[in-house]
Amino acid sequence: MKTNIKGFIIVLSVLALIFGCENEKVPLYDSAIDGVYFGTTNAASPIVVINNDTSRFAFGALPNPNVESHIFTIPVSLMGTIADHDREFRIEIYKEPTNPGTRYEIIQPSVLKAGATSAVAEIRVWKTSNLMSQRDVITLRLVGTKDLTAIKAGFMTHCFTIYGGFDRPEWWTDSVIDNTMGRFHEIKMEIMLIVLGSTNNPLTPSNQQPVNLRALNDYCEENNIKYPGTDELVRFVGERFINI
Repeated sequence: MKTNIKGFIIVLSVLALIFGCENEKVPLYDSAIDGVYFGTTNAASPIVVINNDTSRFAFGALPNPNVESHIFTIPVSLMGTIADHDREFRIEIYKEPTNPGTRYEIIQPSVLKAGATSAVAEIRVWKTSNLMSQRDVITLRLVGTKDLTAIKAGFMTHCFTIYGGFDRPEWWTDSVIDNTMGRFHEIKMEIMLIVLGSTNNPLTPSNQQPVNLRALNDYCEENNIKYPGTDELVRFVGERFINI
């Protein structure tokens, strides 16, 4: 039996050498150790996940984008045994923000609740002036505690970018650009917030689409709203119809 176990360990070691970096993306699990790793995001949160270790955050995606600061949550998953008591884990800054003007605070401690298989790490970010003109990057790292270790196989760090303005929302597709709203621009999101009170999709429900588009275009015309630095009037009109 010992010979078989030793042979199995040798095989694993050889495979690790062969696959190298590829194995960093596979969370190896020791059944004797409970750990956490950065998981997938909650679709209801103002986050766009690019891949397993990178997310995009924008203040413009919040219900109230004019807040002074916001606590963003990053999902964390359990690999191991569900417990009947709360367990703590920690996060720390792995790489500082690119711009020294970016202000943030890690909310500690982070807790995996009793009976839970997932939790969130929290970081408060202030809407500083530098974020209004350029996206910044912060990289977090999970840190092991007496309760939970950090899975060190490519899921221990998480990079997220933060922006003070408006990202192009997922519903603003190429078809929307061609047929209804025209090209995306942050000023259009600001106008939607003023006129409609929301940056949600104004094309749904379908019976509200003409009403909303008329209200948006009327506001632009009545207030002579132009794209910054140009004499072009902002219009919510599909690109294929804009010159008709």
